Amino acid sequence: MKTKYIDSNPEVCLQVEEVGDFQHWRSVVVNGRAERLTEQPDIDHRAMQSMSQRTKPHTFTRHQSHLD
Repeated sequence: MKTKYIDSNPEVCLQVEEVGDFQHWRSVVVNGRAERLTEQPDIDHRAMQSMSQRTKPHTFTRHQSHLD
């Protein structure tokens, strides 16, 4: 079902979280445009290369929680 949605609107957002507990967690949010790649032997390498060329490095700072 997700691929049908992406076909109609390729603008996507992906969030990944790592949660240790309520006070110790981190997440990354990536916004971009999805692109279907054709099946070829070097597809994984090309996909990673494409992503690394399109993303900009960001610096994130850790914010103190009001519960610290």
